[in-house]
Amino acid sequence: MSVDMRPLPFNLPAVPSFERPSASDFDRLKQQGRPFVMRGCLDEWPLCQEFSTLSSVRDKVAYLREHAANERISFVVLPAEIEGHLYFANGLNTSGQRLEQSGSFAEFLEQLTTDPAKPAAVVYMHSTPVDDLPGLGAKVKLLPYVHRSLVEGFNFWIGSGGHIVDLHYDLDHNFICMIAGEKRVILAPPEVMHDVYPRALDRAPYGATAISAKLLDPDFTKFPRLRKAAEKFSVAVLRPREVLYIPPYWWHHVESFRLNVMVNIWQRAVARDEFTPVAVLRRRALRQFAGQREEIRAAYRVRYAREVFRVEGGGASGGETSIPAGRRGPRSLESLFEKTREAISAMPEFVRSAEAIFYDQWVFRPLGDPIENQPGEFQRMIKRLRRDHWKTEFRRFFLRR
Repeated sequence: MSVDMRPLPFNLPAVPSFERPSASDFDRLKQQGRPFVMRGCLDEWPLCQEFSTLSSVRDKVAYLREHAANERISFVVLPAEIEGHLYFANGLNTSGQRLEQSGSFAEFLEQLTTDPAKPAAVVYMHSTPVDDLPGLGAKVKLLPYVHRSLVEGFNFWIGSGGHIVDLHYDLDHNFICMIAGEKRVILAPPEVMHDVYPRALDRAPYGATAISAKLLDPDFTKFPRLRKAAEKFSVAVLRPREVLYIPPYWWHHVESFRLNVMVNIWQRAVARDEFTPVAVLRRRALRQFAGQREEIRAAYRVRYAREVFRVEGGGASGGETSIPAGRRGPRSLESLFEKTREAISAMPEFVRSAEAIFYDQWVFRPLGDPIENQPGEFQRMIKRLRRDHWKTEFRRFFLRR
C-alpha cells in the first residue's frame, strides 16, 4: 500500500486480480457479477508506454501540455477545506456544479502544478471525452472486452491527487484504466443500498446515485448501519497499466493519489432504447406510490417481486394479499404494474435484481423513510420530482401545438 494512503476504517478484502485475461476469460469472469482487476491490458497503449519513461511530475505535465493545450475543458477546483471530496462541502453532499470552472487545457495544467509546499486546492478534470483531447485520445484505445456499439462514454480523468469521489453507483459496466498515479477504490454490491444511507435521487452528483456519509471518516452514531454494509465491502488499489472492472449497479468510492491520469470506459448494460422505458416507469412509480397507504405498497411489493422482477422473494415475503382501493384508486397502479412488468421482465437477471432493490428502497419502502437521516427530505424530493414532471409535460403540450 502506498505510504500516503491512510488506513481505512474497515478491514476489507482485496478484489481478485488476473493477468491479461482473454476475451472468453473476461466474459466468464464478468458473468460472476463481481469486480476484478486486470493487469497487462494497457501495455500496448502508446500513452502508457510513453508515460512510463517519465519519472517526474514536471515531465509528465510537460508531456500532457505538448499533446493538448488549447482545447476547452471543464474542471473543478476544490478548496482545501473540502478535503478533496468532490461531492461534499461543509459536511453536505452537493452537486459540485458551483465548483466547476472552464478554460483551456493549458490553464488547467497550470493549476495542476501549484506549489505543493503550500496549502492548495485540489484540481480535477473529470469525465472529459477522449475526442475532446485528440492529441492524447489518439494514444488510447477501447479495450478488446468492450462492445463498441454499447459504449456510453470513453473519458479522461486527470487530477492533482487528493480528490475523492464519494460512494455512488452507475448503471453501466465501468472500466477504470490507470495511466499515472494510484487509485484506491472501495466497492460494495447493490444490496447494501439501505445500509449506506442513500441521499435524495434528484440531488445525486452528475446523475449518479450517491450517499450522505463519508466512508473515510464514518459517523457510526449518525450512520450505524454502515458497519453492517462494510461486511460486504472490498477494496482495489490500482496502479499504472491496471484496469478495474466494476459491474453495473455496484457502489464505488474512489480516492486518487499523486498526479493522476485515468481513462474510463462506460459500456451500457442494456441498449438505451430498451432501458429508457424502465427509467421512465421507475420515476412514475416514485410519484404514484409516494402517497399510497402502507398496505397498498406492501401488497404491490409482493406482486412486483413475483411477476415483474422474478427474483426470489424480491425482498418480499408472505402470500398474495388483496389490494384495497386507495385514495388514487388501483386503476392507475394496475396500469403502471402492467407496463412495468412488460418493460422489466425482459431485462437480464442482474438488472431485475438491482431494480428490485431500488423499488424496495424508494417505492415500496418496507423499511421506512428512504432518507431517514434527513427527516422530510423524501417528501420534498417527491414534490420536486412531480414539479419537474409537470414542467416537462407542460413544455411537451405547447411544443405539440
